[in-house]
Amino acid sequence: MKLKVAVTLLLVFVVIIPTLASAQTWSGITELTPNDNADDEYPASVVYNNKLYVVWQSDNNIVMKSYDGVSWSSAEQVSDSSSEYTNQYLQLTVYDGKLYIVWETNEDTISNGNDWDIVLCCYDSGIGNIAEVTDSNDSANDCNPQMTVYNNKLYIVWQSDNDIITRNYNATIGSINNFNAWSNIENITSSEANDYAPQISVYANNLCILWVTEDENISSGSDSDVVMKYGNEIIELTPENDNMVDQHPRMTAYNNELYVIWQTNNPEITNGEDDDIVIKSYNTSSGLGNIFEVTSNDVSDFAPQVTVDDKIYIAWLSNSKELMMRSYDGNVFDSSVCVKSMEQGYVLITKTCVSLCVYNDTLYIIWQTKDETISDGYDWDIVVRCYNMNTAINTTQAQNFWSAFVIIVSLVVIATIILSYFVLRPKIERKKENKRLQIRKKRRGKIKKGK
Repeated sequence: MKLKVAVTLLLVFVVIIPTLASAQTWSGITELTPNDNADDEYPASVVYNNKLYVVWQSDNNIVMKSYDGVSWSSAEQVSDSSSEYTNQYLQLTVYDGKLYIVWETNEDTISNGNDWDIVLCCYDSGIGNIAEVTDSNDSANDCNPQMTVYNNKLYIVWQSDNDIITRNYNATIGSINNFNAWSNIENITSSEANDYAPQISVYANNLCILWVTEDENISSGSDSDVVMKYGNEIIELTPENDNMVDQHPRMTAYNNELYVIWQTNNPEITNGEDDDIVIKSYNTSSGLGNIFEVTSNDVSDFAPQVTVDDKIYIAWLSNSKELMMRSYDGNVFDSSVCVKSMEQGYVLITKTCVSLCVYNDTLYIIWQTKDETISDGYDWDIVVRCYNMNTAINTTQAQNFWSAFVIIVSLVVIATIILSYFVLRPKIERKKENKRLQIRKKRRGKIKKGK
């Protein structure tokens, strides 16, 4: 009986306790758009004034909520458009102590003309004015805006028809509606080839602009390649003459390196000819590093998103069925984690359907879904799930403790079993034999008395 109890306790220590410790790192899934009956898409997030802010497109408008670590605020409308206009593909950043929201629009009440334009809104304890970033006289379709802060200015990059454009705003000169506070528009590219999907960041005190190009003058071949302008130099990130489709680039600075992540179907650098996610580093001293595959499965992986804290955190869509995440410390990848399996619904395969943000040592993963098991109705909704990195660190320490404890307990149990079998068993057998002898004597005594 004691042996069974020991074995049961061993199973508890080996299986149940480590499982409970691991489960503590993930929260449940919270819907940010309950009962709205609108299509909510393209979330973006940032930390501002000690709160987590999330904005998204709700039908044709821009909506925002904030989280203070305890509860979510009510939804606040950033734009107010009629059904004939669309405001979409938005981004957030903090500059000069204020929150800035940029997006693309075809609304002629906040931009000039019915073409697609880029507009900017300043939020400071309330929704402010909206200013057009693009030239008021341009007739190009402007889309995919991105922002970063560099040299005390707000830099915005976007795609204008087939070219990459940038402009900066200086808050020390005036508000976003002050023409003098804006620089002239600069063309990063100006060829007949397609240039699209721009990204912008800062590394080693230099502005970095990343994009996909089909221009064989700045990359090898007319296939889609990922290139970067760093300072005055344009650097190709993808392998030369790969003739494959490279798209959805992202970048982040981490531990004095610049890391670029993108989606590719190049079988020479990934496992198979399906789409996979890869990562490559750049250092001002050593130049470009090797390409490493983030994904290693046999299904297609799409649309990476990235954020950085103690590690680089990468999220992506896997086979249109799963939202996946993996972290990387510059040397070692952690195991891939399934954030949510979409068997009852799906997420949209697009470049901006997932957003990552670290707030109060917790990684927030925000995405759009039609999964009715985690949201209301079959419209597009925005949901969020949290990964507590402190708990994850403590969990790792706890699991190390439990691993050592389990080994010790296992050795004790095994030693007990061996001791019971080889040492105690003969004594137990002798005791049993003595009891049998006593029982026989008693029986003989009763028989004699009976005679």
